Amino acid sequence: MQRKHYLFLALALLGVRAEAENHVTGNIGFMSDYFFRGIEQSSSTANGGVDWENSGFYAGTWLADVDDGIEYDLYGGYSGSFGEFGYTIGYTGYFYSDSFDDTYNEGNLLLSWRFLDLEYSRGRWEGFGDEQDYNFFAAQVGWEGLYLKYGSFSDDFDGSYWQGGYERTVGDFDTALYLVYQDDDLGPDSNEMNLVFEISYSFDIFGGGGD
Repeated sequence: MQRKHYLFLALALLGVRAEAENHVTGNIGFMSDYFFRGIEQSSSTANGGVDWENSGFYAGTWLADVDDGIEYDLYGGYSGSFGEFGYTIGYTGYFYSDSFDDTYNEGNLLLSWRFLDLEYSRGRWEGFGDEQDYNFFAAQVGWEGLYLKYGSFSDDFDGSYWQGGYERTVGDFDTALYLVYQDDDLGPDSNEMNLVFEISYSFDIFGGGGD
C-alpha cells in the first residue's frame, strides 16, 4: 500500500494552526527516498501541493512523481483544539495517473497532546477490481525536532514499521533526516534500515494572517 509521511505531517500541522481566514499556501519539496507508512513508493521524488484553511476547515492536494506516473492526493476536513488537545477529522484520497497503484479512500482521525500525536485511519483500496478494507494506526512522540513513530496495519492489510529522526527548519526550508524500519509484511526491503532525507519550502499564496 501506499499517505505519506509528508501528508500526515501536513494534516497534523493544520490540526493545531487553523488561525487565518481564507489562508492558501503552497509547498514544494524533494525526498531522497519516498516512503509512506513504512513502504517504499519511489527511490526519490519531487513533490508539491496547495492547502486552503478557513476557521478550522481545510482542503488541499499533494502530488508526487512515483516510479510509474504521478500520485495525486486530495484531502479535506475540520481541525480544532481543546486547551492542549488538538484534533483533526477528515478524508484523504490517493489517486494515480498510471498503473503504479489503484485508488485508496480513507477517513482520518488525528489527535495531539503536547509531545504525542495519534492517527487512526479506516480505508478501502479499490485493488484493481478486488477491493480490500484496512485499518491504520500510528503513534508518534517528539521533542525539540527529534521524533519516534510506530505505525501498524490490520484487517485485509498487515504489517508494521518504525520511523525515527530529526526535523529542523534551516532558513526558509524545512528539512528532515530519518530512518525507516519495516517488518516482514511491508515489501521486499523488509527488515532493513533505510535512511531518508527530505527538504521542502512553503509559501503563502493568499492570506496568512500577517501583520
